[in-house]
Amino acid sequence: MTRRDALSAAAVVIVLAGLPSGCRPPAVRLQPPDEVRSLEGYASLRLSGEGNAAKARISFLVRPPDRARVEVIDALGRVVLSFVLNGPEALLVVPAERVYCEADSREVTARFLGFALSPEEMAAVLSGVWPGAPPGGGGPLGWRLERDARNRVRRGSRGGASFEV
Repeated sequence: MTRRDALSAAAVVIVLAGLPSGCRPPAVRLQPPDEVRSLEGYASLRLSGEGNAAKARISFLVRPPDRARVEVIDALGRVVLSFVLNGPEALLVVPAERVYCEADSREVTARFLGFALSPEEMAAVLSGVWPGAPPGGGGPLGWRLERDARNRVRRGSRGGASFEV
């Protein structure tokens, strides 16, 4: 093999080695906005307390400060429980039991989660955007927040309730 052939082979190897990384699209880095007007999606929740634990999949649509719709979904994709929060009022629906009732919104979230949670707080927990929260450990509405190295909320607590992202 001549020197020219060796250089050509080395150039081909270098070009081929660079192709896989050069063909990949750049990593997507999504940054939530400073203010959340509405939030829609699916989530998996793990609720635990005093020796009990439960897992649930939910579908949600939250429009802070006081409107939300949450559906609890079973393993087969059926809606087990649904509630709509509209200010201080709520509508609770349990399709399998054919139960439909109006109630206080804080009472409905307290029964579902074990503690009252407003739509504004739901949006903050789900998105990590806490309007009015100082950069330190404090938080609005009585929440104590912990942040990571990039200043994102990773954990919070208020009274006996806590969450971790």
